[in-house]
Amino acid sequence: MKELLVMRHGKSDWTVESIMDYDRPLKKRGVKASASMGKKIASLNLAPDIILSSPAVRARETTEIFKKNCNCNKEVMWLESIYHETEYSILTHIQGLSNSYQRAMVVGHNPTLENLSNLLISTGKLNIKLPTAAIVYLTFDVNTWDAVIPASGLLEWLVPPKIL
Repeated sequence: MKELLVMRHGKSDWTVESIMDYDRPLKKRGVKASASMGKKIASLNLAPDIILSSPAVRARETTEIFKKNCNCNKEVMWLESIYHETEYSILTHIQGLSNSYQRAMVVGHNPTLENLSNLLISTGKLNIKLPTAAIVYLTFDVNTWDAVIPASGLLEWLVPPKIL
């Protein structure tokens, strides 16, 4: 079985209008939520074996804060495509992962991560909405990452930080 955590970056700071979108940092609320989500994943023993993350500042900060609070010192792949491209390009990266990883995580942006989650869920009838710093947990009854295809995942849960 393969497992995938999909996390939208924490709440970003819009107070300085002159900052380019890519360079926008997290607000205090985003920092707190990213830490809470890391602690929650640690408490569930669901730390990822690898993280694929957008390198945009708010996603990078989310990833680093999450890792610290999850006690997860695993590899991070910083992928520009998670910032720019579609759910299909992210799926291609997931399919290319080493099969030595059981659990992967993607940290990035909407609407792409909502689209990715909805693309992967087997029922096809859900319309996942990801608030900032929320995590979707999907499982796949496959042995290899290249077998993760559209409509092959089971939605285990979606946790927004507000309920923590």
